[in-house]
Amino acid sequence: MKGHKSKIYFCLFIYFCLFAACSRRDVYQEFHSLPKSSWSKEKALEFDVNIQDSISEHSISIEIRHSYNFAYRNLWLSVECSGPEGYTSNDLMNCELADASGEWFGSGISLRAQSFIYKSSIKYPRKGRYIYTIRHGMRNDVLHGISDIGLLVKSASEK
Repeated sequence: MKGHKSKIYFCLFIYFCLFAACSRRDVYQEFHSLPKSSWSKEKALEFDVNIQDSISEHSISIEIRHSYNFAYRNLWLSVECSGPEGYTSNDLMNCELADASGEWFGSGISLRAQSFIYKSSIKYPRKGRYIYTIRHGMRNDVLHGISDIGLLVKSASEK
């Protein structure tokens, strides 16, 4: 009888683990890799997000992966969004990658990865396709040391 109970507990444990793993509410996640870790001002990165829920709040993050040879403490980004029925938004975002002494924030060994909250509680006005376009807003035409830029949209109730 004890063996039967332990099998039931084991099955319940597996069920809850699978349920917890499947309950993550990412709506969208994509990364664009930049060839040779170089990003030209002319290179716009587009993220095509299909929103099916215009009632719940969402959180949007910009993900940045960079090498240790990135020459700046911060990265200025221009973020444009266009959506259904003429919806548009434009923002300028300052992403601090290092402190004043040059110590990198984020995590990683050969590349540093960092997530920046772009919008913490947004309700999309309509269901449909939203195109996010991200460009760098730095003075240099070409930035060296930025390897990937990503966009993550998830349910705001997800922590």
